[in-house]
Amino acid sequence: ALAPAHSEIIIEAKLMLQQTEVEGPYICVTGTMKESKKMPVIQVVDIITREDYIYQGLLGGGSEHRLLESIPNEVKLWRRITNIGYKVRGINMTPNGSSWLHGVISFNKKTENDSEKILEAAIEEVPALKHLVLVDTDIDPNNLNEVEWALATRFQGDRDLMKKPYTYASRLDPSSDLENKRGCKLCFDATIPIDEEREKYMMGIIPVSERVKKI
Repeated sequence: ALAPAHSEIIIEAKLMLQQTEVEGPYICVTGTMKESKKMPVIQVVDIITREDYIYQGLLGGGSEHRLLESIPNEVKLWRRITNIGYKVRGINMTPNGSSWLHGVISFNKKTENDSEKILEAAIEEVPALKHLVLVDTDIDPNNLNEVEWALATRFQGDRDLMKKPYTYASRLDPSSDLENKRGCKLCFDATIPIDEEREKYMMGIIPVSERVKKI
């Protein structure tokens, strides 16, 4: 039999759709326990390994799991937002947000309507996205200290909070309406208002003398 040349382990099996067993509980990407449920059984026919093979496992809910979740989500968001005409500094689907429930997007806002357009595009690409923070391109979305600073100095809840109640929610979010897959999405627009002076929103720079630089 032929096999992929670089395989470490090959498991040949039959999927028994009519035979089910209880699977779980196990930890999902959110770090919470996923409920047990009946799933089809596979019947292993053969196992082929290379000599001194390496088995690479993945710990559910661990950092590697979240990293693998973040990569396609960030790529989809980047592609969509650039395709509708915006420059993107960066996108961070944050690890503690399970890499798909929380996100930060740094982009070049041109009009006050842009933030809502970005939100709509984001939830179309990543429907499970629950909380989104939008920041200007002077903020590094991967530096959560900078993101929090932008929220503290550029965001007002009565003006800059966008709310989308009872929309699609992931069943992996235990706080959502699990039966109907519904929840509330929030967008925190921590970008500088277009019609205001930008200087007052910029982070101050402490001058450093040449003497100090040499130390």
